[in-house]
Amino acid sequence: MSVRFELAGSQIIGRRNSQEDAFLITYLSEKSDAGADAVLIVADGMGGHAAGHLASNLAVQTFNRHVTTHYAEGDIPALLHEGIAHANKVIGDTAKEMSALQGMGCTLVSVVLSGSHLYYVSVGDSHIYLLRNQKLKKANADHSYGGFLDRMAALGQPVEPEPGSTRNMLLSALTGEDIFEIDCPGEPLELLPGDKVILATDGLDTLAEDQIAALGAEASTANSLVEGLLKAADNAKAKHQDNTTVLAIHVLERTEPVKSALPPSIQTEALTLPAPPAVEEIPEVSAPQPRRARPVLVIAGIAAVLGLIAVLLFKYAQNLFPPEAAPPDPVSMDNPAADEGLAPGLATPEIDQPRAGSDRDTDTDPSAAEPSKSGATAPLAAPEVFRDALGGRGQGPEMVWIPEGSFPMGSTKTAAATDESPRHQVAVKRFAMSRHEVTYAEYAAFARATRRSFGNGSARTGDRTPVVLVTWNDAVAYTRWVARATGRPYRLPTEAEWEYAAAAGTQTPYWWGYQIEEGKAHCYGCGSDLTAQQPVPVGSFKANPFGLHDTAGNVLEWVQDCYHPSYTGAPSDGSAWEAPKCRMRVARGGAYSTPVKSLRSTKRFRLNAGGHYDDVGLRVVREP
Repeated sequence: MSVRFELAGSQIIGRRNSQEDAFLITYLSEKSDAGADAVLIVADGMGGHAAGHLASNLAVQTFNRHVTTHYAEGDIPALLHEGIAHANKVIGDTAKEMSALQGMGCTLVSVVLSGSHLYYVSVGDSHIYLLRNQKLKKANADHSYGGFLDRMAALGQPVEPEPGSTRNMLLSALTGEDIFEIDCPGEPLELLPGDKVILATDGLDTLAEDQIAALGAEASTANSLVEGLLKAADNAKAKHQDNTTVLAIHVLERTEPVKSALPPSIQTEALTLPAPPAVEEIPEVSAPQPRRARPVLVIAGIAAVLGLIAVLLFKYAQNLFPPEAAPPDPVSMDNPAADEGLAPGLATPEIDQPRAGSDRDTDTDPSAAEPSKSGATAPLAAPEVFRDALGGRGQGPEMVWIPEGSFPMGSTKTAAATDESPRHQVAVKRFAMSRHEVTYAEYAAFARATRRSFGNGSARTGDRTPVVLVTWNDAVAYTRWVARATGRPYRLPTEAEWEYAAAAGTQTPYWWGYQIEEGKAHCYGCGSDLTAQQPVPVGSFKANPFGLHDTAGNVLEWVQDCYHPSYTGAPSDGSAWEAPKCRMRVARGGAYSTPVKSLRSTKRFRLNAGGHYDDVGLRVVREP
């Protein structure tokens, strides 16, 4: 039977001072209707408010990037295992680089909706509930100490609780170390019309399961289910009410296509990261008391019973959990770009670390160690700005002419990403490029004219912020609409044109020099006073010598080219490098959510052409 889904998600801060939960809902096809495949992710951070917040966002975005990029390859359980491995590695690598983040980690649960099937992966003590015929059943395992005790008792092998231990101590989590236990069945759950699925962090433990079942039975929509559960948890007035995140799936019989109320990809406003200073300015402070004990510390604290627990867990795992293939080595990714995603991105601070997966900035750049002298060329004459009329629909984007020239494309640094080599000379003809990233206001004119739906991010960030959540195909459609409306040859920039324009005649890592400088760009770790949770209005920072704003930071920008793992065989005339049936495209420029080194002019990002990313937008070019 064909089914469709209503999806919803929200969260409350509870009695905490900060939000350490993160969640994301992303459709896995270009169709954003309510029956489309989707991935839902919830993470609960630990290690102190800053570290926990960072860990949960790192995990969510890394996991999301990997799943959305490789979903079409099949074998969903293996894909979920790989996503967990990538997220775990990024958290560990990040913590190693910054002493203030030692001990950070998170739990994570995720479900993938594929047709009428539900696949899931779970690490930690968050919940996946299935409500069917008014009966509530917990689908995933509880990896807390209390959950372990309960499972052992159910096996007829009760374990006496260790004095001083608490039931909420975690035995399995994403901390960068080996993950003790991953719950990821090889076979999916078959969903039926009328089913309701709930993903929630352990803050929902304030409510008894019979309360959850009753509220679920009363709710007529996914949104009312989420609101009802969060309201009940908040109204309980628990003295230590934890952050609580709830996502809901309402399964309905599909009779006709129904548009979802959600944008193609959603990220709650609460999914934010604190704007940290540059890494060298982070004080050596001890992390605040974590909400839950870190797995390693938990196990160390019950050393007297460790041997017994290990033996029993091993026997238990053999009985209930078949051996799992080790997840692929997370280092063996195609390229650090598609899975790196710290907050949709969100990203790590300036620590030579990917923003959320080794594809977003694992490379180190030796040139950054050079003296902090400015390497930028002297500013050119003020560029002439022009706009083409949109045939009665107002004016097109502000454009500036980029002079023809040649430049060395790519990087020669052996420590840079391998996909930035070999460095090769490229000649570029004169072209015009939009002065700013395309804004919500500009994209809205296209959406209205073509009756194309798009996200409601402008309500949160403003019409002058860059449009995001647009696929590469959406971006191409926008350029074609502008071309038809103006009668001029508009399109996406080629990768060579983009790098040439972004570097603006310089040969330093950033157009302004060798080192990050405060006030030059909006990224995670750039040292600005701006929030790292969202883009800022275009033109908030100084333009490069060619008169272009935000080629470094704010949002990533789609380019025309198909992604290739190196520049071997790349064209030298500045044209786009295509490939048959290309699914992976290139984005450039770094974003508000990515670390400093992702802003290098040579940095490349490998992304799914059909993916909706809340830190990826576009910029257009026009031929003479």
